[in-house]
Amino acid sequence: MNASTRRRLTALPAALAVALSAAAAQIPAALPPVIVGELTVLEETYRLLDVTAEKIWPGWTGYRDVPFFFEFENRLRVLVGHPNPPAPFEIVPGLTVGGRTVAADRSVVTDVKMEPFLSGGGGPISFGAAADGTPVNTVHISLGSPRAPGGEGAEAAEPPRTEEKVLMYLHELFHCFQRGRIEPRFGNLHFNADADFATWSQIEGLALERAYRAADPAAARERVKEFTVARALKRQSMNETQRNEESADDVREGTATYATLRALEIVRASGFKPGRSGADDPYYRGFADADRLIASYAERLAKSAARHDDPTMKCYDYGCFQCALAERLAPGWQQQVEQGKPMDAVLAGAVPVAEAERAEIERRLRGDYPFDEARRGALAFTGARDAAYRTITSREGRVYVVDLKPVRQFISTLAPRTGAYVLGLLTLFPAGYPGFTLDAVELSPVKIPCNTDQLYYFRAVDTESNTRGQAYTVAGQRQADGTYVDAVVTTPLFTLKAPKLRVVENANRVKIQVLARVK
Repeated sequence: MNASTRRRLTALPAALAVALSAAAAQIPAALPPVIVGELTVLEETYRLLDVTAEKIWPGWTGYRDVPFFFEFENRLRVLVGHPNPPAPFEIVPGLTVGGRTVAADRSVVTDVKMEPFLSGGGGPISFGAAADGTPVNTVHISLGSPRAPGGEGAEAAEPPRTEEKVLMYLHELFHCFQRGRIEPRFGNLHFNADADFATWSQIEGLALERAYRAADPAAARERVKEFTVARALKRQSMNETQRNEESADDVREGTATYATLRALEIVRASGFKPGRSGADDPYYRGFADADRLIASYAERLAKSAARHDDPTMKCYDYGCFQCALAERLAPGWQQQVEQGKPMDAVLAGAVPVAEAERAEIERRLRGDYPFDEARRGALAFTGARDAAYRTITSREGRVYVVDLKPVRQFISTLAPRTGAYVLGLLTLFPAGYPGFTLDAVELSPVKIPCNTDQLYYFRAVDTESNTRGQAYTVAGQRQADGTYVDAVVTTPLFTLKAPKLRVVENANRVKIQVLARVK
């Protein structure tokens, strides 16, 4: 071998190394362990459905074919099983979930820390398209790290469990199964309870709970009759459209909630072999506490019955237990639901109430149930809620709005609702708002009656604005586009700090848009 040949051979590894280095730079990096761990929760959902789906609802298959679309709090987006991930998603090499490819979009990832236990929610949406242009239906899940108790999670006393997240994914997959098979003909209910509605709504929920807990079938049937009569009395406050919408919501959300309860009942009866262990996930026990989880559903039903603030949300629990009772008392009920019959009609058909019985059943509802207590509670709630609405909506002066929509943060999860009232899309805080901290965003407490609105907005009215001078001051670095970095907005009512924001003032209204939540 001559010197020239040796030089060529020794040069080749260096050139190859440069080429490999360039290629490696184009390969997407591995996802962080906390994200990969989250994706394996989806695998556990498939494993659970493999042994329960057909027993939950005859014909439920294809759950592994539904793509998942995860959006994490740091704006990382991940697709699982999408047939045609759109740009800027890139396939993550060597990573699959249930044998399906994973693609990630890291183009707008922020510095928000992602630490377990991740929690959130979601639902079916269309995202992207297949190669032939057909829209792709996915399960969209938004997940974030834990925060101080407040908003929706303020009542949770138990530590978080991965089992509950598995059940959440199962719930949303059932919604996908509903498409084209279980489709109620009426829309969603929008209804603010009056005292009569609130009273009988609580009684019908208690009747459902007693029916579910009844060990004797004959006793369960009597409690179902009580539910049917209580529902009829409650619905005297509703028109026909509202009654149909309520029954439709019981089907829409109740069947999906029942799917999770039924899965637990099947696991309790026949066991389940988990694919993850406590060593993999300290929040997971492989459904070893299925009994406790099942009991929590009945406990949640009782709490839901006693709440008057948002009657439209009762469909999850009320619908679930109508399904559970239909499973026990009306064999083949799933087929009736697929044919368009709601569960309350299924139960009324399986356990009919004769006209001659109604007066006696109503007597039992007023005597054997805590009717007087429920009535007092309903009157107290509706009276205080309506007074809060009148107080807040009658305030006149300069309006201040804090807008969290640019950072896609639901405001309802940020502060406790103690002393607050939900009325339609408003949450009323008659005694003032406690404020919140969201990463580097801080809103100080507000000491006047105020409200949040829809999903993203806080609103307060300064009734003394005509006696004040400046509406607000801003400290921070003003940018060429009119935004502020490292900003502090001071108003007569509150102080807001944010890494980046914009203030828009029109006539007698000041809107503060939060544009970033981390520095």
